Amino acid sequence: MDNHHFTRVQCTLVETALTCLVEELTVARNELHLALDDASACGYEVADDGSVTYPPVVGDADAAGYEGGRVTPVPSTQVGINPGAPLPPNPHIEEARRIANRVGEALRAAETADTAYAQALARLETSGGLSVTDAMWEDTGQDTSALAGAVGSLHAPEPPNGLSPQENRAWWDGLTTREKDFCLALHPAEIGALDGLPAEVRDMGNRAVLEVEQGRLGGLLAEHMAGRPGEDSEEWDQWNDESERLSGQLRGIEDIQARFEQTGVGGLPEAYLLGFSTEGDGRVIIANGNPDSADHTAVYVPGTSTDLTEINSDITRATQLWRESDSLTDGTVSTVMWYGYDAPDELTDAAYQDDARDAAPLLNGFLDGLTAAQGGAENSHTTVIGHSYGSTVIGAATQEAPVAADDIIAVGSPGMLVHKADDLGVGEEHVWSLAASVWDDPVPLAGILHGENDFGFDVERGFGGIPLPDFDFDLVPNVPSSEDFGATIMVTDSGHHGGYWDKDSESLMNQSRVIVGAYGDVVRE
Repeated sequence: MDNHHFTRVQCTLVETALTCLVEELTVARNELHLALDDASACGYEVADDGSVTYPPVVGDADAAGYEGGRVTPVPSTQVGINPGAPLPPNPHIEEARRIANRVGEALRAAETADTAYAQALARLETSGGLSVTDAMWEDTGQDTSALAGAVGSLHAPEPPNGLSPQENRAWWDGLTTREKDFCLALHPAEIGALDGLPAEVRDMGNRAVLEVEQGRLGGLLAEHMAGRPGEDSEEWDQWNDESERLSGQLRGIEDIQARFEQTGVGGLPEAYLLGFSTEGDGRVIIANGNPDSADHTAVYVPGTSTDLTEINSDITRATQLWRESDSLTDGTVSTVMWYGYDAPDELTDAAYQDDARDAAPLLNGFLDGLTAAQGGAENSHTTVIGHSYGSTVIGAATQEAPVAADDIIAVGSPGMLVHKADDLGVGEEHVWSLAASVWDDPVPLAGILHGENDFGFDVERGFGGIPLPDFDFDLVPNVPSSEDFGATIMVTDSGHHGGYWDKDSESLMNQSRVIVGAYGDVVRE
């Protein structure tokens, strides 16, 4: 599979380079032919160096004649053998000069293209055999950058930045097939990150980025390990931290690739990499099944301490959701693990709302992108599931804009930044909660940080219609597992904060029943 993917990427780069070179040379050739045709029509001769010779003008009794001469392409003009002499007033000179300049521009364009693409193509080489190494993938990333510099925006339009998912989709649909191929070849990271584009397109872009990053990180780690200091040295701690960071990110990439390799095992569908980055703690968005065509789509948002180095458990949870949900319906299912934000690193960091507020537009953009790729909200039943701080992210997203989901499930939630389930915008009956006992999962107790409470003043009618003040004090913040919150509380058999996705568990089955819309089968408290 790695050999196939490497071959596809390399062949695409070669095809892009050759096609763009041909197009640029064709433009230069056509311009040259037009200039030569004009020269012939005027009776001018064009030399191999682009210089143009114009004829003399024969005088008569009433007017003097003018000598012929020669002009060369800009920047300077030349007449005869003395380029510094003033131009004689021959009426042919201006037209000859224009033609010479056009010839010079066409020749320079061809030479520039030839040089740029020769350098880019020289990079696109590999050794014999089929053994693809990290160094080869790392080199592919450099090849892509070099070719993008040669091509520019003439052949591959720059991916948009700052547009809505719907506008992104319209931009993509407006490209020709060739432009789409070139964009994918030259801008894989940007295309892979664009919400609203088809899942298959984003997957191709992100897989190329993943392979290149694996090669780059592998090279960095090898170089880093070669400089290992003594364990009793002052440099040891810093060296060891960097070693663990690089090793951890490579481990995360291997976990993603392991999911790719599981396709077909036990009926597991194709995986689509809808987002990937190694920047900071990393980003991973991976779907089980194509969400563009799914009847039921679930988006799982993980919580505190999530990062690329330990992503396998969250990939597994989304996979478990797919297996259980798929068994409950004749329709198609896609479950997405959305780690597209900067999650708090520690429990102490999770006490703050900043990360959730920053993540809100990112989650909304992704959900809106799913809707755009699906062709409308009516084409898929969408459930968004937040675990722990992930539920806080969902709550923040609903307060920023109407969330593109039919159901919301809060799992082990410390609060969703709203007072009532109805404040989430999907209807109280479509908000669901799973939370184990406080002894098994104490996280909901942290609702004092992210829950909201009743505190208000109203006026009610007293005896005889006399208006009396009514104060409402509720000092305990509501979390989704609170009865006052208004969510449907589902039965759970989880024995700890991360046990809600255990195979064959009631917790997993209840989530899956909501995902496929089998509300009547949900086991409620």
